[in-house]
Amino acid sequence: MWQSARARRQRGATCRSVTDESVTNFTVPAFAYAGNTYTRLGVGSNGYLVVGGATGGADIQFVNQQFPDPTRPNNVLAPFWTDFNPPAGGAVRIATLTDGVHHWIVVDWDSVKEYSTAATDTFEVWIGYDGVQDISYAYGPIGGNGDGGFVTVGAENLFGNRGANYRYDSTGTLPSNGTQLRVTGTPGAPGQSRTITFSATGAQYGKWVNYAQLASNLFQGTSIASAAGEVTK
Repeated sequence: MWQSARARRQRGATCRSVTDESVTNFTVPAFAYAGNTYTRLGVGSNGYLVVGGATGGADIQFVNQQFPDPTRPNNVLAPFWTDFNPPAGGAVRIATLTDGVHHWIVVDWDSVKEYSTAATDTFEVWIGYDGVQDISYAYGPIGGNGDGGFVTVGAENLFGNRGANYRYDSTGTLPSNGTQLRVTGTPGAPGQSRTITFSATGAQYGKWVNYAQLASNLFQGTSIASAAGEVTK
């Protein structure tokens, strides 16, 4: 897989907007991840992807996380999240590839320099877009163990409440040249209904409306329900 990508990488585009601390959003073919479909991908200078694209500065982090972590960025694919400095050495590229039957988005960090050391690391993310989840990490030469020994290899869901680490700092296995990892994910379980009861005492005559708001890390936004009535004589 790794050799195939390097042989064909001339079809890809160098991410010219990659700076020392950046995430560059790309519109890509629709692909599946953890039960959802996405057409946007944020490519981070520090060795991770934001599935669905970055939406602000909080999605740009050189400090790696131990998954899961509700702190942004979330919905992360992290083949080698550490503090990189691409302008100081190496290149970051994105391409679409096909063998005539299957299709992939490939993001390639090629000999990218770690920020405070001379070490460079080479790795890719392969994302299939044939209607089913097909995501893997492939590694070329890994010259260091993460800048200062800090690195995350893993993946996390949209809410930052589910995830897994293959390597976190000094825990787990450090990928090496030829390592290939597959990312698996499943959709969330169907929601359940809950009934919340309450009683109210009218303080004055007239119509009233009460609103109940519910927030949770299990869903996006705020759930709002209302109840109305009238206090009469």
